[in-house]
Amino acid sequence: MKMPNQRDKDTFLYPRSCYYGRVKPQNLVFNANLQIFSQKVAYITADTKKLTNANKSQLFLPASP
Repeated sequence: MKMPNQRDKDTFLYPRSCYYGRVKPQNLVFNANLQIFSQKVAYITADTKKLTNANKSQLFLPASP
């Protein structure tokens, strides 16, 4: 299997999309901040989903008296 290089890892971990709006400094800064925020939300939700799946069996067990 081919080993991924650093650029492949960075592209996977830090995806970026092109900006198609009106080119103004304020819009570019907003777009960059929005991408950073969405990346953080993706990390949080992925981690939460992993934790939820790990504890799912505990949610359906009857409570002990």
